[in-house]
Amino acid sequence: MTSLDHVTDPVHLAEIYRELLEPHFGPEELIEPQTLIRGVADGVIDVIAQREAGEWLGVAVGDFSPGVTLLSYLAVSEHARGKGVGSQVLTSAIHDWSRREGSGDLVIAEVEDPGHHPSHPLRGDPTRRFEFYARHGALVVDVPYFQPSLREGLPRVPHMLLVVLWVREQDRADDGHTLRRTAPLVAMLEDYFEGAEGSARPQDPDAAALFKAFAEGPVRLLRPGVGPGR
Repeated sequence: MTSLDHVTDPVHLAEIYRELLEPHFGPEELIEPQTLIRGVADGVIDVIAQREAGEWLGVAVGDFSPGVTLLSYLAVSEHARGKGVGSQVLTSAIHDWSRREGSGDLVIAEVEDPGHHPSHPLRGDPTRRFEFYARHGALVVDVPYFQPSLREGLPRVPHMLLVVLWVREQDRADDGHTLRRTAPLVAMLEDYFEGAEGSARPQDPDAAALFKAFAEGPVRLLRPGVGPGR
């Protein structure tokens, strides 16, 4: 029997980390397992996973911030690919997170730019992954994005796309492709950088360009296929 649940048990979370996250994400993209377990216990991380006959098939991990939920990880077991598991898990996650009081105004994700990241036998094809999110209505935030260094000794992940998976209608401009209210997203990014790199607004050129893009006025939400800055 297949079940789709919010997972809180530390033993199950450790299994999900080992079976679904480690095989599909590089070390520079992963938080440590104890950080995941502690975040779930503290109520700032949510793990939604699908299981069948004792096997974890797919998982979505969300990080909660005021007004914003970040889809940190979405992974599907190699045996379950092509069976709709990813869509089921993602749809369930967006449904629940967009209704969560305090963090449901905006649901976002970090996605590899397929123009800069090659396919990997275990981690998948960035082009197909981007197309998957596009089919689920993702819009690209028109800023030069990269993933911060998650802990000391690990590099940043360059050439990433920040995408919106869900946004309240009142937070879009009338054209539907402009983010009207960016303050919660900027605050979330500042917290992200503070926790990851120790500074809310690092002074290097890449970080400065990212925050400058938010400060220069309304931020566009681009249809997939239209790269940032185009």
